[in-house]
Amino acid sequence: MPYFLETERSFSLWPLLWFILAIVCTPYIHANSDIEFTAEELAFMSSNPTIVVGVEVDWPPVDYVVNGKHTGLASDYLKVIEDKTGMELHIVQGFTWNELLTMLVEQRIDLLPAIYKSESREQQMHFTSHYVTLRHYAFALTGRNDLKNITDLYGKTIAIPNGYSYLENLKENHPQINILIVNSTIEAIDAVITGQADSIIESTALISHYLKENNIQGLKPVFAVQFGINDVHMAARQDLPILRDIIDKVLL
Repeated sequence: MPYFLETERSFSLWPLLWFILAIVCTPYIHANSDIEFTAEELAFMSSNPTIVVGVEVDWPPVDYVVNGKHTGLASDYLKVIEDKTGMELHIVQGFTWNELLTMLVEQRIDLLPAIYKSESREQQMHFTSHYVTLRHYAFALTGRNDLKNITDLYGKTIAIPNGYSYLENLKENHPQINILIVNSTIEAIDAVITGQADSIIESTALISHYLKENNIQGLKPVFAVQFGINDVHMAARQDLPILRDIIDKVLL
């Protein structure tokens, strides 16, 4: 019979006292986690049980949507964050990348789960440690042999989805390259295939996915691109550095 139902003669307060002491003396650890959170972090998770996450629809294999369901590497990490923190991550989808960036800056969402870090972005949001690294290449039509380095693109056109981090790098360091702004990666691929642009710069994983999924042929990597932007992070909105700190403890 449980001790709290025992008779007065055999009842003891010691089990209850030990239980209370254990709670008081235990380090700040969330019930679903072996991670040590501070009192401030625990209070934040308790008062903010739902975190709004803006996800991309078209950045496979990291962050994308299939048949209305968020999937990819970022999705896997978000599930771990939910499990370790107890916070519900409410997924918002259906927006372009540039719209998602604006929504984070305007604090209409709390977190972006897959983003490259840049100096300008660090003024507007808080970045976690990185959890995956992607290598970038310039892609062009298979028949082209005149593009072997970044200077070969001078006077030519690169198709870039609006809001991409390396856009500012190109404008600052390679102003001789013409920029065609598009809404998505698939539009950038279409621009190269149809001759509106000479190249697209992306990770091999993403381009390979799109070429396979859309049965597109005729593109090849022509040279590796070094922008110093290869690590994928998560980013919390500017007024929530504590959210970044909590997520970092899960990622590390």
